[in-house]
Amino acid sequence: PGASVTVKGQRLGFDYGRLFTKRDIDRVLADWLTMPGPRLPSDAYARLDYHPHDHHYTARRPGVDGERPLGAHGTSVMEIAVGGCRSAGHLSSGDDRDDDPIVRGVAPNADIVFVQVRTHGNGRKALDVNDVVDAVAFIFHFADSVGKACVVNLSLNTMSGPHDGDGYFERRLASLLRSGSAGPEIRGRAIVVAAGN
Repeated sequence: PGASVTVKGQRLGFDYGRLFTKRDIDRVLADWLTMPGPRLPSDAYARLDYHPHDHHYTARRPGVDGERPLGAHGTSVMEIAVGGCRSAGHLSSGDDRDDDPIVRGVAPNADIVFVQVRTHGNGRKALDVNDVVDAVAFIFHFADSVGKACVVNLSLNTMSGPHDGDGYFERRLASLLRSGSAGPEIRGRAIVVAAGN
């Protein structure tokens, strides 16, 4: 079934996609951590019947033959934004110092709602901006349902439209910013774009 969320008694549904809740992901990670032998990240994804690169729309699939990073651009930006605290020892010159700095994302205590949009087409895949609009709507409605402010980052790795803010895509996003509890003042909402790394 497609993902859905209820906001103020109204069910908002999408006729495609799958929803993994925190409970689903925590259960899979707990099982994965108790697996005997070596554990690969791909094993945890497989338990969800999900692959993070299934919907890439770049010319080459991420993570192919060790030539590209295992994570996609959005995954990297998400870690920069909301990654938890960890030691930066792996970034140092190799000495075992006790004073390794702690690194973390800009907002490490934020909740994460990650949406991977589908791709369309045979041969060269294409991104449908309507799916991106649906994704942003889903995230804003979810934030409303739990009474939280929300920042949506778009890591799309694509360029299209007139670049003057007056295209169909931009106007749809502007209307979503004012929907729900945000109102005309756009209280508690923002959309940012990861423009380059």
